[in-house]
Amino acid sequence: MNFFEEVGNDKQSDSSSTAAALGFFNKMESFGFYFNLHLLISVFEGVERLNAELQKKELSVNESHRKVYIVKESFSSLREKGFSELWHDAESGAAKLRLQSPTLPRLRLRKVPRRLDSGSSHEYSTPRKYFEKLFYEVIDLTLTSLNDRFQSDTINFLNAVEDFILKKLGMSENVVTSFYNINGEEEFDPERLRLHRDMLLDAMQSAGISSPNCIMDVVQFLRANPEVASLIPEIKKLCRIILTIPASTCTAERSFSALHRLNTYLRSNLRQDRLNHVAVLHVHRDYTAALDLKPLMKEWISRSAQHSSTFSMAM
Repeated sequence: MNFFEEVGNDKQSDSSSTAAALGFFNKMESFGFYFNLHLLISVFEGVERLNAELQKKELSVNESHRKVYIVKESFSSLREKGFSELWHDAESGAAKLRLQSPTLPRLRLRKVPRRLDSGSSHEYSTPRKYFEKLFYEVIDLTLTSLNDRFQSDTINFLNAVEDFILKKLGMSENVVTSFYNINGEEEFDPERLRLHRDMLLDAMQSAGISSPNCIMDVVQFLRANPEVASLIPEIKKLCRIILTIPASTCTAERSFSALHRLNTYLRSNLRQDRLNHVAVLHVHRDYTAALDLKPLMKEWISRSAQHSSTFSMAM
């Protein structure tokens, strides 16, 4: 606001710049601008937290959808009883900053055709009524966007599969017949799959894990107990399929970001296979940093006579 005021009062600036600066300054001094900031902060705080949670690497499908459900419930609660508190905070904050008092905006009302006129008035009696309508529009749009983004048959199917593995849901025919089949043949044996699931949960209970919370608990147990994994191939195969389906697109986006950093002007002539190898080394750099380079150097030097004549073998 100080910047816009300074530019607007600068006599050396051209008239268009000063007019635009003063227009922005007057807009930011209005109560409507301050109220909109409060409203958008209340919306984006929840959305930003959800965005950060969905970017975690080890995030199961069911867990991500539970987080989405929690955020949607918070917005529903905000819609029911959040306007009064938001209005009070905006009024008191605007008074402290000596901003303009709430007023009705100058709306250009169009005459409604007679065939569409139901007798209802589109005029607002108080500024509070107008901003309340704006509040509901923003919250409803946010809830609609979340519902459209996170409601699909695939999401419901993946939730059912994970709930089956955790024994929160009984056997569903979609798990074994409707989705994974090759040339009309079922990929899973329903009875063996149910039996292996029960054997897995019994083994986890014997190891002190009463009830797994997510699919990653099951995966970590199978990795730590390969003897158990060899006895339950059906559930192991199902877990592998679930692990190939990311909970969000963040993994793919990180891969594109890594390629953007790798495929620079100096590496523009890299072949596809070499670029793939470099990308794997970059993405898994925590493993790459732990490698012992001396055996790799020796192998690389010994593969070519030119390398052997140019480089010495590392001891």
